[in-house]
Amino acid sequence: MTNKLYIDNLAHGVTSKELEKHFAKAGKVISAKVIIDNKGLGKGYGFVEMNSNEETVKAKVMLNHTEIDGKKIEIKDEKYQP
Repeated sequence: MTNKLYIDNLAHGVTSKELEKHFAKAGKVISAKVIIDNKGLGKGYGFVEMNSNEETVKAKVMLNHTEIDGKKIEIKDEKYQP
């Protein structure tokens, strides 16, 4: 199992730092990246890598369908791509 997660339905103004802070509630975040378009706005998705499999599972259970900047996020395995 990979420790990377695909995060969908992000508000366009969410930053990588905000994403990292949100996922830190579930454990140590290795990296958090919101994918940005050429105008500097988020494309509505990003990736988070957690420190361990346990923290990855915890993040999925604890944070799926929670709100960041007024939108409910969806967490999927990293292999999922739009």
